[in-house]
Amino acid sequence: MLSKTEPFAAPVTMSKDLLAKLETAWPKAQQALVALRPQTPHLLATGSDHYVQLHDPDLTIAAVRLVADRAATRPGAAREAP
Repeated sequence: MLSKTEPFAAPVTMSKDLLAKLETAWPKAQQALVALRPQTPHLLATGSDHYVQLHDPDLTIAAVRLVADRAATRPGAAREAP
């Protein structure tokens, strides 16, 4: 899980009340997702808003590699044919 640390870049037309509710609910929802699976990595993209892949592509790539490596080494994981 990659999480933002900065507020959403919301359109100026979005109500401040709705944005505040979103900002409060978002981290709770992400924590709930992380809690679904033991040992799920939860990485914070410091200085990033919702678009972590744009603000911190290196972290995004590292997170994808981490997940792929864990899936490949998991017992019972499918193996590539030689």
